[in-house]
Amino acid sequence: MCHSFASGSGQAELFREQRNSLENQRGISYETLLVPYLRNATEIELHDPYIRMGHQGRNFVELLALIAAAKDPADEVTVSFFTVLDQDPE
Repeated sequence: MCHSFASGSGQAELFREQRNSLENQRGISYETLLVPYLRNATEIELHDPYIRMGHQGRNFVELLALIAAAKDPADEVTVSFFTVLDQDPE
């Protein structure tokens, strides 16, 4: 993986890239994968039509906690979460 730094800023420069991961791969975290891109966001929109299980909800809460920890307490961020309602089978 390539890392680059903005000259004089002391912060890692963000760049676009595609990352491939293997099924059940470990060592990938929200903190390293997403938080650098969301740190300065004021509005975040997340679309995931397949969140159904408890552990998926906990993962979402973990992401929100990391975003909150990365921001100044005085900063506000609006998070909108969209999923799909399962049709009632009966």
